[in-house]
Amino acid sequence: MGLPNGVDRSVGSPSWSAHQLPVSTFSRTVRCVARASRAVKDRFALEVSLMNRAPVSSRLRLLGILLVWLVAVDVTAADVTLLEDKVGELPFTLTSFGGASLGDYAYIYGGTMGTAHQYGKELQNDKLMRIPLAGGEWETVASGPRLQGLALVAHGDQLYRIGGFEARNAAGQEQDLWSVDSVACFDPASGEWTALPPLPEPRSSFDAAVIGDSVYVVGGWAMAGDAKPVWHDTAWKMDLSVDDRRWTAIAKATFERRALAVAAHRGKLHAIGGMTSGDETSLETDVYDPQSDSWVAGPELIGDSGMTGFGAAAFATGGQLYVTTVAGNLQKLASDGGSWIVVAETPTARFFHRMLPAGKNAFLLIGGSNFRGRVTDVERITVP
Repeated sequence: MGLPNGVDRSVGSPSWSAHQLPVSTFSRTVRCVARASRAVKDRFALEVSLMNRAPVSSRLRLLGILLVWLVAVDVTAADVTLLEDKVGELPFTLTSFGGASLGDYAYIYGGTMGTAHQYGKELQNDKLMRIPLAGGEWETVASGPRLQGLALVAHGDQLYRIGGFEARNAAGQEQDLWSVDSVACFDPASGEWTALPPLPEPRSSFDAAVIGDSVYVVGGWAMAGDAKPVWHDTAWKMDLSVDDRRWTAIAKATFERRALAVAAHRGKLHAIGGMTSGDETSLETDVYDPQSDSWVAGPELIGDSGMTGFGAAAFATGGQLYVTTVAGNLQKLASDGGSWIVVAETPTARFFHRMLPAGKNAFLLIGGSNFRGRVTDVERITVP
């Protein structure tokens, strides 16, 4: 979301000020604020904060610009009201981590405790933690390598940790970031990790999902210190039901995107949003069919810009595929798969978070950040 095209935020422009706006604009603005999504309200609060730092003489003009922006934004709220409840709180801020639901718990692994684009090995989480799906306190059940930008999936009674990247520099030093190819299985009963065949290439900022007995890995890139990152169009699967586990190539993706969400729905893989190798955020959805080993283009997410799809989280439950976005809404894939539908606004806008199933039509929203900063509240949402 940005100011209207052609509007200059700088002092002295435009040539009108807030008191010159028609009364109808102010009354409409009040209505917009009242029914705006939380994401819009968050952005409004941020802009007001920035405006208050400007010289008093310029505040009226900046306010006028802000009000016109707010009126121009589509703030129509969705008709459905989610059942919402805060059920826990992270012990520290966390983004870009892996997450999965298994049994009566939601598990998370890795991630960064630093601020945006602040990297350091001591800022990367090395703990596997869990919280009851019904809510409660977090407990640490295991530890491992310090990683972020990884995936964590569940199959049977096991968890699978895949890829990610490690910061080899300390915080404040020149960045030295390396994607990894490591894969490991965790048994909650024994509390032990078991190494599995590594990925065919290092990979981070990707996502993974399970269809049947196979885990699929899509998207991301490989970082290697000072070298230019290599974007991946390769995609892989591993059959988790056999003893001789190995990675097998599937059809190459028709895209190169990272910071995307990948979810299984009705036997197909959905790769949603992210950032392209051209450094553009994306609303795109691409769908992989294991039966035909082929990709097709799906519908775009609903959003004013590609930022809506950047760092989104997706999962299917109750026969429906849902996505939560930094725009502060919950979107659902239409039954014919031809469009996305905004179902409701979420209690807190987030990106680089996880949305994990917690029962039919229910999810836990964990971690991430938004325009206001990092989010530690664990929220349970239920679609009525």
